[in-house]
Amino acid sequence: MHRTAQSRSRVLGVTSICTVGLLVAGGAVAQSSSEEPVEPDPPGTRYATGLNLMPVAEMRSLPELPTFRAFLPDTADLSSKFPRAGDQGRLGSCSSWAVGYAARSYYTSTVEGKVLDPASIVSPSYLFNRARPRGCDGGSSLSDNVYALKDGAVSLAQHPYIDKCETISTEEISGATEFKVQGLFRLDATRIDDVRGRLAQGEPVILALQLWPSFDDYRGGVYHVDKTSNNAEGYHAVVATGYDDHKQALRVINSWGRKWGEHGLMWLSYDAYAQMAEEAVVLRVAGFKPNPPVQPLDTSELSQLIADINTRTCANVTFRQDGKTVVVSGFVGSDDDRRRLEELASKNPDIKVVSVATAPWPQCELKQMLARATEEPEKPIISVVDQDHLSPGRLLNVTVHTPGHFSYVYISYIQADQTVVHLVQPNGPAGQTEPNRELHFGDGQQGRPKFTIAPPLGRELMVVVTSRSPLFENRLPTSQSARDYLSLLRKALIYRPRTDLPERVIAAALVDFETKATP
Repeated sequence: MHRTAQSRSRVLGVTSICTVGLLVAGGAVAQSSSEEPVEPDPPGTRYATGLNLMPVAEMRSLPELPTFRAFLPDTADLSSKFPRAGDQGRLGSCSSWAVGYAARSYYTSTVEGKVLDPASIVSPSYLFNRARPRGCDGGSSLSDNVYALKDGAVSLAQHPYIDKCETISTEEISGATEFKVQGLFRLDATRIDDVRGRLAQGEPVILALQLWPSFDDYRGGVYHVDKTSNNAEGYHAVVATGYDDHKQALRVINSWGRKWGEHGLMWLSYDAYAQMAEEAVVLRVAGFKPNPPVQPLDTSELSQLIADINTRTCANVTFRQDGKTVVVSGFVGSDDDRRRLEELASKNPDIKVVSVATAPWPQCELKQMLARATEEPEKPIISVVDQDHLSPGRLLNVTVHTPGHFSYVYISYIQADQTVVHLVQPNGPAGQTEPNRELHFGDGQQGRPKFTIAPPLGRELMVVVTSRSPLFENRLPTSQSARDYLSLLRKALIYRPRTDLPERVIAAALVDFETKATP
């Protein structure tokens, strides 16, 4: 079922073929962990789809992969081996983007060892115009594209993308000898564990999803289906590139440009997948061998130690299996507890202790209280310059990046003597901070005050809390005891002082550091 884009903020025209080609090619590089900011598409933007489901008989004729029954690690992520998300524009070419641009590029990167650039990525235009069984408005199925790709394709550099139908010349077809695939295997689309299993073994999974309008409106976080407004709007192809059991979601790459979702990617909740999935298939490419299943590690001794630390003290320590390693993270209330974890890890090379901070009271209680807020997708970011070398006389130079929405911002400094100093707080209901602002404090530049390190010294904490509506009924004093602050914050997290203002979405960021007598 095919849906065309109704209202794109950017129009791809026939006359802009060079511009469009350069734009898409410019994005055809491997994904990186640090993406430059982009302005998201406005709310209400609607995008093209173009997926035709395979006939039932054809789907059943595909070889089926066995049910996955091996151990599944908590996470798997193949995203770094994919190109950046591209943009299909107004053309119903999503299947060609999923099969050719996204999935085939993964094997180009992993099996063939090539750097992903326009010369090493399938041209979605070429593949779509070879695969479509009917006119330009008909779209294509996943199998249509795989069968076309069995004969090969040309690269994005050879055939830049434009969002319109074209006639492929016989000369171009005869020269399309690269990017061949061997075939297509199907999974039981109703079994999320089969999808996770393939991802855990290094195989991306191409998905056929039934869409609701809320899918178009996704701009970050974990997506859950909202069926309240309208009926389903057709079918769309994406590729699952990973999963995270902590988020209870699959990571998928889409073809609606980097202004949709999280730079073109999405966290698709497991419950949304269960409601939307129609087909799940994997490619077979010559030379590819799935990774052997990960074997579970014996974590009984570690589990007992963590349970003792978490229940006996103010702490929150967790662990997860990452491949053949057990990664321990979180915070403890004392150096003795951290040493207990490190001693166990020293006897077991499979255990790795990372990012386990020592957080005495009140820092530990504050971390526990704000644990959920620090997991919000749109949260502030805080950094402290030279945080490992803070001694008396040095400046406390702080930078805060605000979330991507208007918010009330509270910045507090928990000192070693358990005094809380409130550095920034809104000035009443009108005191919202604009989205994506970069705020600087303590450096003495451009008329800003200087924050200078002075005794008492020790473990300290900087906290940024943001909310769509005010947290507190009254302005907080410049400084107060930690116990008084925690009492007010605990109440604020469960109580809305102004019900006439927007629903609160509370997010937080924390940074630990230690001030010392010598650098």
